[in-house]
Amino acid sequence: MGKIGNTMLHGDRKTKIFLWGIAVLIAAALAFAVIFALTVKVIFIILTMLCIGCILILGRSSTLTDIGSEDEQTESENIRDSRTKEPEQAGAKQKDMLNTEPEPLDKVSGLESEIIEQVIDKDKDKDKDKDKDKDKDKDKDKDKDKDKDKDKDKDKDKDKDKDKDKTEQEQDTERQVPPEPERKDPDKVFEQYNEKKLKKILVSYKVKKVHRPVLIDLCLSERIKQCPAYMWVDKSRAYFLVLEEKPRLFTRSLESTIRISYEKGALANPQEDYKALRMSTAMSSVFGNLVPSYYEEGMNRQITSHKNLYIILPDIKLTCMSAKAAFELLHAEFVLPPQYGLSDRAGIFVQAAYKQKVLWQDGVLTTTEYKEKIKNVLQSMIDSSISRNEFQSNIEQLVMKQIITRDYASYYEEHWEKKTSR
Repeated sequence: MGKIGNTMLHGDRKTKIFLWGIAVLIAAALAFAVIFALTVKVIFIILTMLCIGCILILGRSSTLTDIGSEDEQTESENIRDSRTKEPEQAGAKQKDMLNTEPEPLDKVSGLESEIIEQVIDKDKDKDKDKDKDKDKDKDKDKDKDKDKDKDKDKDKDKDKDKDKDKTEQEQDTERQVPPEPERKDPDKVFEQYNEKKLKKILVSYKVKKVHRPVLIDLCLSERIKQCPAYMWVDKSRAYFLVLEEKPRLFTRSLESTIRISYEKGALANPQEDYKALRMSTAMSSVFGNLVPSYYEEGMNRQITSHKNLYIILPDIKLTCMSAKAAFELLHAEFVLPPQYGLSDRAGIFVQAAYKQKVLWQDGVLTTTEYKEKIKNVLQSMIDSSISRNEFQSNIEQLVMKQIITRDYASYYEEHWEKKTSR
């Protein structure tokens, strides 16, 4: 503080202006702060902040060390001026200094010794600070280099881990996901089958002698659509050997196949349905006669193609001609859904005869088989204990449904009369 006061009084003009400006700004800031504390007006705190800001700006532009250095320069210049004014004394002193040992600092008197000591101390301090700064910079550089090396090592380790993970993932994917097989043209799926191959397949899958070829039109549970198959029964199960791109076997219990239902008028596309089967000579020779019969419904441009299907419950849909083999092997009951059957007013014998007619119309029964089935229904009606009125009503319904002719009805009415007359 004494040095600053000395500089404010005896320093050069520029230094005095700087220090006095700082002092005035500090005093103004304190005054404005005191006024703000007494009056609580915002303008005074703003003025205080402005003063502080000016002090900081002036402080950055010029520091006390710079001022001290300027004072030292002025003092040294004064000394040099005093020395130049007396060149003879300075020369004599220099010669004495060359010829004799330098005097200790204790013998240097007055202001000159103090200035020299301060300059020497400051130079030493500056050199020490520079050395410290250099050492710090070197240490920082070393630390940075070490950190960089560590980061590089970490990055290398991460890259190695990533490469390992990638290779492991690639190996896992190669193990888990097999290469997709080449898919053949769906129209040429059955070209691989010929007569010899079909025989080998029957032997390799131990197909029973009593087996039947069938066409599975649709089976959602087994993901089958319009595919040929071999069907047989062994013990308590029904077997289906499906001939897809590769043969596939699935089974059903006989308890679940004791009923066969009916679907009338399923939408069809005669040109595309069973196209692959028709293109294979070997397969068409075995399964070609099982392709469904199509019929058209509608008028003008709204004509659509349809087909009838038989369902081994719950969801194995067969073509009409395939249903014939299913009835023979499974000895299943034909269940006609209400929407395709007769009303509840029809007698049980009429309903049984109507089922046989549906089977005959779809080709499941031949004409001979159909006649035999109707005879059995009529004979069971005669042998039953129904009344004459019920018998006459059933006979009339059979004629109306065009199940039997009028002559046939008269023939069985005579049999009824003979039975009741006995």
